[in-house]
Amino acid sequence: MKKIYIDCSYLSEHAHLNTGIQRVVRKVVENLYEIAPERGYEIRLSTLRDGYARELAKDAIYPKEENPLRESWKASLKEYLKNLYYHTRLWFSALIPWEPFARFILSPRNSFGLNYILYNYLYKPLVSIVAKKEAGALFSEKERVPMEIEKGDILLLLDSSWYMNIWPAVEEFARKGAMVQMVLYDLIPITHPHFCDDFLAHVFREWIDDSLERVDGYIAISKTVMASLKEYACDKGVDIEEGCIDYFYLGADFKDSLFGKAEVRKELQRLLGERDTYLCVSTIEPRKNHAYLLDVFDRLWRKGVDLNLLFIGRRGWKVEELIERITTHPEKGKRLFYYDDIDDAELDYAYSHSKALLFASVVEGFGLPLIEGMVKGLPVLASDTPIHREVGGERVRYFDIASVESLAKMIEDIQSAEGDSRSEGYEWMSWRSSSEMLLRKIQKLSSECGAQG
Repeated sequence: MKKIYIDCSYLSEHAHLNTGIQRVVRKVVENLYEIAPERGYEIRLSTLRDGYARELAKDAIYPKEENPLRESWKASLKEYLKNLYYHTRLWFSALIPWEPFARFILSPRNSFGLNYILYNYLYKPLVSIVAKKEAGALFSEKERVPMEIEKGDILLLLDSSWYMNIWPAVEEFARKGAMVQMVLYDLIPITHPHFCDDFLAHVFREWIDDSLERVDGYIAISKTVMASLKEYACDKGVDIEEGCIDYFYLGADFKDSLFGKAEVRKELQRLLGERDTYLCVSTIEPRKNHAYLLDVFDRLWRKGVDLNLLFIGRRGWKVEELIERITTHPEKGKRLFYYDDIDDAELDYAYSHSKALLFASVVEGFGLPLIEGMVKGLPVLASDTPIHREVGGERVRYFDIASVESLAKMIEDIQSAEGDSRSEGYEWMSWRSSSEMLLRKIQKLSSECGAQG
């Protein structure tokens, strides 16, 4: 039986995460374990970190049991130290108004300066030491034996392993006759670098450029992303053959969550029950446009419209000012709420008890919350972008992110309408169907692109 090795390098080291790409990886793996054997494939998980391929146990992509108080304390300390470091640098740059000094302490990690020195000569060595220590505990002597890679096997780059120096391991798979395929989520760090951490934009571009030399076939998560990759590759002088690129769609369901808390916390139930709540599910980062939503609700609150705004998503990059605006907002804890530790059960509850879903992103690769919101029967209000039109079609209401009034009026119209604004009957593919679609595309690329090779 041929094997599909799935790269889980990042998720295996950040198993506590349950948003974005990590959520997709986990859902796809769960379903491929069930359906791949029917198609003649055996699924195996792997990590390619530091250029060395090692096989992972099935449970390596799930969080270990932790003391909730201890984890909460660790997260709070990390957040405090990040803010302290950020504001200390700003303070010193204001104290010493000399441009070369300010440039040195405020420069991003990919330019020479304080961040570059600390990241490359302190943070990275420490992370490497910790990772090696954890790897020693994670892998038995048997699992350290080189993996049984055979001609006809497939390596699927499914995870967000951009920082992890995977290419030497990828080349080893190729030398042994395996086909290398990559799932591409978006090209946003390349097409919209100003929305990303500066170092991520730099590393991601290098990662994609390296992939053009080493990956046999690509499977994007939408037609829009597929077109973006074709255009970028063409600009780099690389022609991706038709049989070597395709797309699939992500799934949406909340069944069989393996995450954490069996009960929804009381405070979440209370805030969703006391007044109409408008929900935004996404990582807190600039392109997600949370500031726009705050502007909209500031206007509505000033007009006396009594609504909740609920943000759910982990903190990303370049959001220090936004986080400060949220945490110091006069409505925080009253009509403005933010959770970064929601599990599947609580996310399902939030979808089920909200008035509508808001999605104001400037750019996306797919926009999974749109699908999840529609599946739960929520009215979905989204920014008017090509990918949202591709995914949401006629069921989504689109607003202009250049105008605060555009969304504010939509919300007022929903509030003034009589009866329940929810709708029934919308169906999107489940994660099982999504994984079946992905497997068909894997097989298609293996046949068509492999024949070209």
